[in-house]
Amino acid sequence: MFGEGIMVAPVLLPGVKTVAVYFPEGTWYDYINPLNVINQPGHTNQSVVLEKQTYYVKGGHIVTTHKNTTALSTAEISNTGDYVLDVYLNNHGNAFGELYTDDGTSHDTIHHDKFLYVKFNATSNTLRSEVTLRYPGHDNQNKIRDINIRGIQVHPTTVTINQKESQDGWVYEEGVLKVSQLEL
Repeated sequence: MFGEGIMVAPVLLPGVKTVAVYFPEGTWYDYINPLNVINQPGHTNQSVVLEKQTYYVKGGHIVTTHKNTTALSTAEISNTGDYVLDVYLNNHGNAFGELYTDDGTSHDTIHHDKFLYVKFNATSNTLRSEVTLRYPGHDNQNKIRDINIRGIQVHPTTVTINQKESQDGWVYEEGVLKVSQLEL
């Protein structure tokens, strides 16, 4: 487990096709396969391959990743990699997540308040963000480019971004609302 929200199902032997994974209480989403959602606690056989890491995200969590990860160093990723928000709703339709970033090279960034910290909260069919601290001189121009929301119970008919209804740039497929071409 990585914290409370991410669980890895390691493949330890070559040729293994399934692994018995123990899932704690809650809704667990297969990170790779959007159709694989586990709602019952206990052991469940899961398909795996040695070449690809199998991991799951617990409903109620928002995971932030970099979209462009071809950079070689932490500093390059911090300054060139736009973000993707993966939202995994719990049974009540809620999720929470955080984003911390700094320039990737400075020491004592927290002590000197030289970082960006954003809280994300999904509730009542709304995803909100709150920038808690953005330090002066923070030259990070990264933007949230994609948002993927899993666990929506009803096919959405509209998507509103920054109080404007969006006609394009989103699709609902395989139980995932995918919003792209963003500049947030």
